[in-house]
Amino acid sequence: GFAEIITGTGPGAAGQLNVFDGATHAQVNALLPFSANFKGGVFVAVGDFNGDGVRDLIASVDKNWLPIVSVFDGATIYARTPQVLSSFQAFPNTERTGVRLAVKAVDGGAAGNVEKVSLMLSSGSGGGAVSRKVRQAIFNGLTPNVVDRVFENAKVRRKFVFDGIYVG
Repeated sequence: GFAEIITGTGPGAAGQLNVFDGATHAQVNALLPFSANFKGGVFVAVGDFNGDGVRDLIASVDKNWLPIVSVFDGATIYARTPQVLSSFQAFPNTERTGVRLAVKAVDGGAAGNVEKVSLMLSSGSGGGAVSRKVRQAIFNGLTPNVVDRVFENAKVRRKFVFDGIYVG
């Protein structure tokens, strides 16, 4: 009856996800979703990514690392090593600005229900052309596609510059 609390560390510490029991607030798991050497921040989101009625844990990297997103099965989040549903690269190797993420219900959402979601992804600040695009990933295929080209044609000469996009 209580939702778990998921946190991610900020830049400078080991990139770790912490899972806390919603009722007792006791920590029930801690995992490194990326390399043990990763010391950047971790963005987190929660949503039913695989359609099994259980919210899954989604993690992405902050800047200065490969633009990786990992999805962990919510049904196994209390296990010592939760099952990885997917791990993929959201942008090209050269994009090292982080991957900001949010979830979106695929059917528009309904209050009180666990809804299947897709991911909305954008790069962080200083990301050049990619920072002006929003990408969407769905569970079948997990190849992020550009879904919003509104910002893509921004012209620096017109002083129309973005420092990344937050999605949510």
